[in-house]
Amino acid sequence: MRACSLAHLNVPAIDIIKGMGNEKKNNEDNYLEYLSFVKAKQIYGDLLPKEVLDRLKYELQIIKHRGASGYFLFIHDVVNTAQSELGVWIGPGRGTAASSLLCYCLGITKIDPLKHDLLFERFLNPDGITFPDIDIDTDNEGKERIILWLQKKYGKECCAHIATGKDLHQCGFVVADKPITNWASISILDIEDSSGKQKRINCVQYNDIKSLGLIKYDFINLETLTQLKEICGLVKMKKGKDLDVEKIPINDNKTMDLFQRGHTDDIFLFSSNDMKKYLQEFKPTSFEDLVILNCLYRPGSMDDIAAVIKQKYSTKPIEYIIPCMKSVLHNTYGIIVYQEQIMMLSRLIADFNKSESALLRMAIGMFKKEILPALRNQFIRGGIKNGYKKTALEKLWNEIESKGRYIFNKSHSVCYTWLAYQMAYLKANYPKEFVQVMEKYHS
Repeated sequence: MRACSLAHLNVPAIDIIKGMGNEKKNNEDNYLEYLSFVKAKQIYGDLLPKEVLDRLKYELQIIKHRGASGYFLFIHDVVNTAQSELGVWIGPGRGTAASSLLCYCLGITKIDPLKHDLLFERFLNPDGITFPDIDIDTDNEGKERIILWLQKKYGKECCAHIATGKDLHQCGFVVADKPITNWASISILDIEDSSGKQKRINCVQYNDIKSLGLIKYDFINLETLTQLKEICGLVKMKKGKDLDVEKIPINDNKTMDLFQRGHTDDIFLFSSNDMKKYLQEFKPTSFEDLVILNCLYRPGSMDDIAAVIKQKYSTKPIEYIIPCMKSVLHNTYGIIVYQEQIMMLSRLIADFNKSESALLRMAIGMFKKEILPALRNQFIRGGIKNGYKKTALEKLWNEIESKGRYIFNKSHSVCYTWLAYQMAYLKANYPKEFVQVMEKYHS
């Protein structure tokens, strides 16, 4: 792994139990490792499966090398406090952070990456030098509650919004151990809070906040979380039932029937007329089917929806350019749907290592002309070495290069599909409460 220089970034300290180390870095590294294994055992049992044990050790190694242990501890502290003390609903994950098993064990994300074939390298390349970036979705009041708590804990002088306009429901936030003026000048902005009251807030006006030694934190209000919260609250009030939407069955018949019939008005990401049509044609029979549609329903990749539907209902066996591709593509009916599949195929067929597969995904997605020829040659050469025909490898490369320019990452799609599924579950199983809440949003 290459050396990285991220030690200058200020991460607010959190309370750490004694005996973890003498220096701040060792203290944070040791505590993160201790905490992640304690939480992992609560999920998987005292005798951790080898897959979990190996993955956690691997992720911790990269995170420690990045000098990012304190960052993960801070995010864990924020998410844990928001949910347990502030009454904030936090989303299951956003972007590629859901690819991290450590994030799942710490409760930062709510999707098990091992169950969904999510690759940590899509989040952090082992040989990269970038600092982790974890965005947090909250209900509509969540961001304001979190910020007030941070200001109380660390001091208002140590906190500031990143002002890019007046939409401070959606701009970044910085918090540090010392006054922000140690790094950047502060301006004062008068705004209205969510209750309509006037207040004055600290702002910094820099886009590249990391160059100053600060980290940008994104707490993003997501209305779907507010709707879920209100529907569950109404179910509690009317039926006396405590619903935990994180523990609902992933194969609920009523919910899948709702998706199959396209009765998805007011369902996050699945309510458009085109999506309803695709649902009725595809007739999803699993959560993975829903993830496929969510991932493909975007410019560039939408044409593949018809191919997936055709493959699902074809009586002919799926033909693969190279037979071993089945192990990667069988859940998506032989179609390359996710960026992670490109990474896995390069490893399986051409012996790319984890870093090289992450570089390949990035180079294709960003159309890096200067390095693509070398990666192509490596792919063909590695495939031939493993006994595959050059013509088949060239055909596969062309497909990978073509699709890799527009397909999306699976980690984000799984997270947001889970939110959609939770909404659909409530609509299918608690229709009166669902309608009562959603009518408020239509008025």
